Amino acid sequence: MKRVCVVALLGLILVWSSALNAQEQPPDAVFGVAVPLTGEFAPLGKQLKQAAELAARETGVAVVVEDTEGTTEGAAKAVTKLASDPRVLAIVGPVGRRTSEGAAPIANRLQVPMMLIGGTQAANRSSHWVFRLHLSPAEQGVEAARLARSLKHKKAAVFFPETAFGQEAAVAFTREFHSQGGTVKSVASYPTDETDFRKPLSVLIGKRLRMEPRQKLGKYKADSKGYANARRKPQRDFDVLFIPDHHSRVGRLLAFLPSAGLQNGESGNGVGVQLIGLSSWRGKSMELTGARAAGALILDTFGGEAVGGRSEEFSRSFENNFGRAPTSLETEVFDGVWMLASLAQQSMTPPTRRQLVLRLPRKKAWEGIAGELKFGPLGEPIRKQRLLRFDVDGVVIPMD
Repeated sequence: MKRVCVVALLGLILVWSSALNAQEQPPDAVFGVAVPLTGEFAPLGKQLKQAAELAARETGVAVVVEDTEGTTEGAAKAVTKLASDPRVLAIVGPVGRRTSEGAAPIANRLQVPMMLIGGTQAANRSSHWVFRLHLSPAEQGVEAARLARSLKHKKAAVFFPETAFGQEAAVAFTREFHSQGGTVKSVASYPTDETDFRKPLSVLIGKRLRMEPRQKLGKYKADSKGYANARRKPQRDFDVLFIPDHHSRVGRLLAFLPSAGLQNGESGNGVGVQLIGLSSWRGKSMELTGARAAGALILDTFGGEAVGGRSEEFSRSFENNFGRAPTSLETEVFDGVWMLASLAQQSMTPPTRRQLVLRLPRKKAWEGIAGELKFGPLGEPIRKQRLLRFDVDGVVIPMD
């Protein structure tokens, strides 16, 4: 009889123990991820998917990934499907300008929190449900101009690609540089398919004019690409050159600077100018340039392994998992999932979508791998960027 009572008591203790353990476990949380897994931007989407899944594994939450196909229509379908799943507390993505702007109204209508990966300001301005993880090109351009002025540069030139990203960053830099008391002496652009940058650079220094193809204007006549000889003395009267482009083009462009009488990181003949870029300069293409980028400055949210601490631990963990170093965009996605998971696990019962929005950091910043993050009144990210400098081997090192 006593034996039966002991066995029953042990069984009851095990039941109580299991119940207590279950209560101590964080609530199940599911987050959606909307990225391109097919189409032109599939390689980027798959990388961001890996970053989100790594964060999910390390925080004990689940992610459901939907393919935006890199199109507005695909993004609308992906977000609608994720938002219609009652388990999904929030969505991370999309990444592109058009897909973000197309998906944001859907998230607002279905009242699901959305953390945009892309840096488009228009997508989150009219919604209490849409936020951004990444700084916009304009926000980055403003910070680049402030950096240039803090280094006492007074005269700047801007050389930008004919993309929405490049134009937005170029305009923001120019306005802010002027507002800070500097002068932008020259501005020139180049097509995205350009491979020989000699003619666009000759426009930057005043040797050529840019017009419509075959256009005639007084004594000037443009060639098939719109370039006309100006027969002017080259003007290199600027001490900083801002190039808001992607590393794949910047890596090629740097080799052509000496053709315009401007030094790149390898020095040589020509005028020395301080090169300033954006976070998009980081990538394998720049490592292949060797010393051509040496001395160039960029601002980025993620310092990398050289910063030490959590950044170093994360970099090594990421490389062990995927065989490559993380980019700042992947780090921001990792942080986004990690932040949402930590906010959802603040209580023993899963929050509603509205409750999750109310928990987002507004006054006090949340600390992530990519530094502190909080959101402004329009859902914009408020975060400090690190100053980084390119070394002679094409990699960046932190300056602060």
